[in-house]
Amino acid sequence: RNMIGKGVMKNEKLVGRNLDASNIYALICITSGIVLLPPMLYMEGAIVCGGELWADVNREGWEHTKYIGLVVLRSVALYYIVNELSYNVLGMVNQVTYAVTNTLRRVAIIYGDVFVIGTALSLTSQAGSMLAVAGTLAYSLCKTKFG
Repeated sequence: RNMIGKGVMKNEKLVGRNLDASNIYALICITSGIVLLPPMLYMEGAIVCGGELWADVNREGWEHTKYIGLVVLRSVALYYIVNELSYNVLGMVNQVTYAVTNTLRRVAIIYGDVFVIGTALSLTSQAGSMLAVAGTLAYSLCKTKFG
């Protein structure tokens, strides 16, 4: 998604002058929301519109449901902001630089989890984390170089 966005951003004939990285990300989000709404309603419509959600509201009360809704809303907002910032950074740097920094970000998240939260990493977990990060870096670099 990010690399395709970077390719689109380079072609000024395709996007014009007013479509910057933030606008491209917003358009991708709106388009994916429109495309994914019908399958979501088909698969999850009975839960969302049917009795299960309202049974939870009646059982747990509105306060609990409002709290869950606020947590989900905050999560969605933060996810959008992080990805929009990612698109803005991608618009400013080379794709390889972005891939390397994205990999370093993943390493920082893993080790931040270890040091801040205190999650213990076994030798197997460390090897798996390093393999995942190396795989992500290799994939990003190959995808950038070979398309």
